Amino acid sequence: MCSALIAIVAAEHESHVQATVVCAKSNGIQIRTRSSGHDLDGLSYVSSIPFVVLDMHNTISGAGGHISGGGYGNLIRKHGLSVDHVVDAQLVDVNGKILNRSSMGEDLFWAIRGGGGASFGVILSYTIKRDIYTRCFSRLLWNAMRMIE
Repeated sequence: MCSALIAIVAAEHESHVQATVVCAKSNGIQIRTRSSGHDLDGLSYVSSIPFVVLDMHNTISGAGGHISGGGYGNLIRKHGLSVDHVVDAQLVDVNGKILNRSSMGEDLFWAIRGGGGASFGVILSYTIKRDIYTRCFSRLLWNAMRMIE
C-alpha cells in the first residue's frame, strides 16, 4: 500500500468537523479520525485511495477511541465497561448534521458505544455518568494522602 494522504485537518471547533465531512463526502474522499494519536494497527496514514486525517486532539479527549471500541479497561471488574456509563453523545453524521442521543435514536447510540464509532459518523463528545469517576478518583486521592502521612 502507498500513502494517499491528502491533508491533516486539525479541527478546533465542531464546524471544522462538519465542513470536513461534507467536503470529503462531496469529493469521494475517505476520512480517518484520530482523537489522541494512538494508532495500534498503523492504518492512519496508509491507504491506496485518497483520504484526509481529521485530528480531533483539540476538540475531544483521548477517550474517544477507547469508548467507541467498547470501553474495555482496567476497572472493568469493579465498574463494568466504560460504554455502560455513557449517557449521551454528539455525532456529526455523513450529511454534516450534529446529532445527540435523542436525535440519532437508540440504535445508533448503541452502535457508537462499541461498534466502532467512525463507522457511523464523527463523534464529537461523550457524556459520562459522573459518579463512577468521582468514586474512583476520590479513592485514589484518599490513598495518596494516606501514603504522604
